[in-house]
Amino acid sequence: MIYNFLKILAKLSIPFYFSSVEINGKENIPKECRPIILAPNHQNAFLDAIVIAVFYDQPIYFLARASVFKGIFNKFLRAINMRPVFRMRDGYENLSKNHEVFDECAQLLKDNKSLLVFPEADHGEEYYLRKLSRGVPRIVHQAVVHDNLDVDIIPIGINYTHHFFSGGKLFLNFGPPLKVNDGFSSDLKEGAILNDIRSHIAREVKNLMLLPDKDEKYEEAKSFIMKEGRKYDFGSLQQILLFNKLESSSPRLLVKVITRFMTIPNLPFYTLIWVILKTKVPDPIFHASIKFAAIMLVAWLWFVGLFCVVFIWKGILLALLVLGTCITSAYFRTKCVSSTRFYS
Repeated sequence: MIYNFLKILAKLSIPFYFSSVEINGKENIPKECRPIILAPNHQNAFLDAIVIAVFYDQPIYFLARASVFKGIFNKFLRAINMRPVFRMRDGYENLSKNHEVFDECAQLLKDNKSLLVFPEADHGEEYYLRKLSRGVPRIVHQAVVHDNLDVDIIPIGINYTHHFFSGGKLFLNFGPPLKVNDGFSSDLKEGAILNDIRSHIAREVKNLMLLPDKDEKYEEAKSFIMKEGRKYDFGSLQQILLFNKLESSSPRLLVKVITRFMTIPNLPFYTLIWVILKTKVPDPIFHASIKFAAIMLVAWLWFVGLFCVVFIWKGILLALLVLGTCITSAYFRTKCVSSTRFYS
């Protein structure tokens, strides 16, 4: 119930954060109900999980860091299909609790659920794929070898033109399912099997990313994506980066002025978010996620509250006009931001 409600809010909020969204490969997701592990790269805190959940038709179960499962948040996070996983930073003595987590993951897969696990284990702000952990391979190994399940791994490439600011473009790519159980050999030790699964996932996820590796051209290509990436589809942008045809254009002054003008109707809301980020969130890797959460959970309250105040003060007609102006300006501001590189 809570999961579905939040998914609707997130879907409504997508156009107010991204200038556009390109989805590729949804036909690779099995139509029938079966055990599936979603394995995406992880570049943007909890925003990564949100965008996948929005564009994935079935409910998803997530693994999240155990440190947030405290007090009243424990029940709430479990209500939205999240499960704790313990890392070394959570204390060495807690790592053994992951056995229970993996058992619960195995049960979810037995029940033909979709489980999202980030193979990199933690988020990072870079565009390339970092070293994968053994978390996903262990879950797969238990499901296939011990529980005899036919599990599909869906590699996913999440590509943002900018990691920190709104107005960018999202490329979300779903790869063909990996049938890992076909490659298991009784002659291999468990460690070798885990490494093989990890290598296979890394190779497939990289195929779905704009910048899969860090090389000598990485910084230049990264800058080009942030400045010009919104203009292209995924395939074209991949080709431009591959053949190093990186030419940037200058932003148009008129569009920048229009963008700033469209900020005015919702300036109190934007200012509040800016102050929170500046004073309470020192790590910029969380900025995009918090901005999206603010749009998803707070912006609609801002719109409704403003409507109510104007309605009581001046009546229904002016209230509807103000509401329409605020929503429309917020929507088109995001589209113009992508053209001017004036980010929020």
